[in-house]
Amino acid sequence: MGKLTKLRKWFPLIWVGLAVVILVADYFTGPLISISILFLIPVVLAARLSGGWWGIGFGTLMPLAHFGFTFLWNAPWTLEDSLINAGIRMAVLVAFAVLIDRMTRQAREIRVLRGLLPDRGPALAAHRVLYYRTFRGQLHPHLLPGVRKGALR
Repeated sequence: MGKLTKLRKWFPLIWVGLAVVILVADYFTGPLISISILFLIPVVLAARLSGGWWGIGFGTLMPLAHFGFTFLWNAPWTLEDSLINAGIRMAVLVAFAVLIDRMTRQAREIRVLRGLLPDRGPALAAHRVLYYRTFRGQLHPHLLPGVRKGALR
């Protein structure tokens, strides 16, 4: 974990370099071959390791750069088609960045809560009993693994 924290300040530069390499490859493949699926790599890595705003930034700028290539290429489709495609790519990449950032924050919260709550024991057993009560307040011991029928009364 120590190496990761030392590299953390270089992450944005790594994401920019990776995005530039993918955009250059996208430019040289031309308008008929699309490698836009590779745009997910820097977006997901940036959102996961550097925060959601980095992922949203890459998810917005990379499709815009791809849209800019349509002015350099002799594309067989119209400008409106390219604009619609750029909007769809942008929406998908930004959604991925937001979801990855949310997943990262929730995983961090779970790690914190896992240290606060007990793993096993009476609290967990009481939770199971409350969970398996029906709307009439009756217990269903057959739903509780390892609990005898008369033990919960």
